[in-house]
Amino acid sequence: MKNILSFIREYGIKWIFHRLVYSLKLKSNYFKWVLPIDKYEMIALDNALLELSQDKNKLSKLYAERYFSLDKASIKAYYDALKDSEKENITRIADAIAEGQFRCFENVILDYGQPMNWFINPINGLEYNKQNHWSKIGDFSNIGDIKIGWEPSRFLFTYDLLRAYLISGDKKYAETFWHYFDSWYDANPIEQGINWKCSQEISIRILSITTGIVFFLDLESTTQERLEKYFKVLKSSLKHVFINRNYAIRSIKNDHTFVESFALYVFGKLFSHVGREFEIYQQHGKFQFEKEIRDQFYRDGGYKQNSYNYQRIVIQLISIYYMFNEISEDVYKVLEQVLVFLNNSMMNSHFEVVNFGPSDSGMIFPLIRDYQNYSNCVNLLSYVLKGRLLYKDFETLEEISWFQDYNQIELQKNKIVKNNFYESGIHFLKNERFKAFFRAGEQHHRPYHNDMFHVDLWYKGFNVLCDMGTYSYNFSYQNSKYYSSALAHNTLTVEPTESFKTIGNFLVINWIHGKVLSETSNQLVAVRRVGGEVFHTRSLILESKVFMIQDQVTSNVVKNYLISYNILAKDIYKFKLDEDVYRIILGDGSKLDLSIVGSNIGEYKVSLRKELNDYDSVGWFSKSYLQRERSFTLTVEFLKRLNVDILMNITIVDKDKDVA
Repeated sequence: MKNILSFIREYGIKWIFHRLVYSLKLKSNYFKWVLPIDKYEMIALDNALLELSQDKNKLSKLYAERYFSLDKASIKAYYDALKDSEKENITRIADAIAEGQFRCFENVILDYGQPMNWFINPINGLEYNKQNHWSKIGDFSNIGDIKIGWEPSRFLFTYDLLRAYLISGDKKYAETFWHYFDSWYDANPIEQGINWKCSQEISIRILSITTGIVFFLDLESTTQERLEKYFKVLKSSLKHVFINRNYAIRSIKNDHTFVESFALYVFGKLFSHVGREFEIYQQHGKFQFEKEIRDQFYRDGGYKQNSYNYQRIVIQLISIYYMFNEISEDVYKVLEQVLVFLNNSMMNSHFEVVNFGPSDSGMIFPLIRDYQNYSNCVNLLSYVLKGRLLYKDFETLEEISWFQDYNQIELQKNKIVKNNFYESGIHFLKNERFKAFFRAGEQHHRPYHNDMFHVDLWYKGFNVLCDMGTYSYNFSYQNSKYYSSALAHNTLTVEPTESFKTIGNFLVINWIHGKVLSETSNQLVAVRRVGGEVFHTRSLILESKVFMIQDQVTSNVVKNYLISYNILAKDIYKFKLDEDVYRIILGDGSKLDLSIVGSNIGEYKVSLRKELNDYDSVGWFSKSYLQRERSFTLTVEFLKRLNVDILMNITIVDKDKDVA
């Protein structure tokens, strides 16, 4: 009963009602009735669309006026300026696509075979459902993560082909693009199979295909027949997204809502002259997109989905949207704070951010090659808001080059420095050597990870104490639970059970809240309630060469506690046999000493886990989706205790004082 009340309080009656209604629609034949399986041949194209498929010049002019005003000269100039080795890598990736090997989730190469199998899971060789109506196919099955099946159908590989085409001028990349379009068209009847299940996936697909056509339109491989096929896919896709729009608006309320409303607006505007249906798409898309900007961001610039990855997705869409729409004063103020938030979130000179929140390594427009680099997103937003760039390092200019000649844009010299974002529950401590991220605040919207009081520590640009990431939403039940748990974050776990509970793969109840008690330029103190009777106070102190975390726990009931520290390093070993001091060796040879010092209120046990195997459900760090690497886990365990008081120090080892 307690969990039921918590669920109602945290999600609200309205959300629960809409979610139940959608579930009933799925279980009934409602969607089979309003969005029936059909053949593309049954779609009659409007005369205006038929005319566009017959007249490339007219279609080209329409794209130039209404589809983002892509600056082809600027894009080509950027890629022409790359090093030869970078150009070779781009063409290598594009050539592999022709052989069925796709760059998925930005970093993973998966082989879908030749001829292309749009329903294969390349990891285990099993096939996803391709026969049933999409509403009768579940999100999770023993076939594996459905996103693996969806990934090539997003057509994001189009951007890899475009880069290679811009560099080489070789028309074979356009042939590859159209080869896969024809293949997908034949293999995916309307509303049938997994690739029609998600409106966001459908939206991404038609945006990617359209971008490819913009660049390949003048080539002989872009035929009238193929353009007619494209328009049939486009019409059936937009119909699906529009009819099923309330699921994203009322039940998901995150980046899905942005992506789907963005697609409706873009194509509604692009083809508004065709007919009333496109005018409706444009009107609805514009209204909903702008509403989500006002609803989905905190006033301090943080994102309510509690994820840097998904915040970047929506900020890219917002930046592109406001390149050809006027920004209202209230939206401008929101986006100004987003710019400050993201700019202050980058942790090193490579413009990386903390591995915070859920992530599928997704990008709607993968206009950059380095997924970890957030400066391009910040630069694009800065240009839209201020007409200036915050960075002019070459690697920060790739995204802006798709829209504007960056040589003509001035650099913004003064950047706002801010370290505390109270409404978002994110705080930073920084000096010349260390940067620390601290998660502490009220949970205003659904959390995905049990990361309250998580601390991320970076030293000289290296991520030392890390958030373990996501890896997969459906790798296995046990692994999925691990990545969202407190164990995958550098915080305290109350055993044997935690109040923070997960329902299925995405819903959680009994949200844990934190409150900052005090803060200075080098110190943060916060408290949280973990369960009904456990209070956890965490203090962070940053000095010139030392970073400290002090954890104090009080309870009126005997409990077991576990504090975990997930460490990225080249190696770690116990440095002093008679003390809990561990030497951390980083990739560049730098050394840090991590020490655990307890008070006199009881015993504790320190354990270091170094060895991992492929079947371990803990200890693997995932920087991007479906990728993982070894990490080290240091745990401090307290058994049957009322109170805890423990101090963790990380100290820089000076070279002249290094004795080992």
